[in-house]
Amino acid sequence: MLFRSPGNRMEVLIDGEAALGRMVDELRGATTSVYVSGWFLSPGFVMRDGETPVVVRNLLAELATQLDLRVLLWAGAPLPVFKPSRRSVRDTRDELRQAGIRCELDAHERPLHCHHEKTIVIDGRLAFVGGIDLTSLAGDRRDSQRHPSRAGVGWHDAAALVEGPVAADVAAHFALRWHGVTGEVLEPPPTPAPSGSSTVQLTRTVPEGTYPGLPRGDFGILETYIRAIRSARELIHLESQYLWSPEIVRLLADKLRHPPTDRFRILIV
Repeated sequence: MLFRSPGNRMEVLIDGEAALGRMVDELRGATTSVYVSGWFLSPGFVMRDGETPVVVRNLLAELATQLDLRVLLWAGAPLPVFKPSRRSVRDTRDELRQAGIRCELDAHERPLHCHHEKTIVIDGRLAFVGGIDLTSLAGDRRDSQRHPSRAGVGWHDAAALVEGPVAADVAAHFALRWHGVTGEVLEPPPTPAPSGSSTVQLTRTVPEGTYPGLPRGDFGILETYIRAIRSARELIHLESQYLWSPEIVRLLADKLRHPPTDRFRILIV
């Protein structure tokens, strides 16, 4: 498990309109490196509207001529009944490479498993971590807090922007996966200077036996959830696209059977 680090600045960006706009601004300010990981990426995805729309392929291709830019995507579903298919992901990789973008596909997986991470590390000092992919597949990521009615599926989600020492942990995790896929060792960036007053810990799920650099895996997300649920005294507010962890369900049920106080409540969305 990665340790907590003090001296960070952190913002929570609600919905794609806010998050994608900040990503564009920070990417345009990059000077040395950009590392992107995602579940999927649509090369023609518009990150920001305007007189000249910001298209993710064009933005990354421009950056690739100026600095070290790498994209790491899940290799796709091994069975064609799920999306994205391996063929569509390979097509995406080839399109990005034709635009001069270094893109690799991560096929380290298990049955019913996919790489669902969405991270962007900029110059080793700032990172986006969250639930918003640079794609229009399976929903419109450019939703806003107004949630306007649309013909397509909206995508209500959030991303965190972190700046400071914790960004080095995000960069190190990307380097772990990049090495597992390509065999290349990425030099760690200098530890960023303190940028704020927040103590932040990066948590992750890495199954054991998946990457040579972490043979025993890391189950920090589950461990953090378990500690938080066990310590709850009055309220658990849980928002999730899925709730299928048997460990978490058992803990929630036990809290209801044995509430810590008469006022204890669980709210699940």
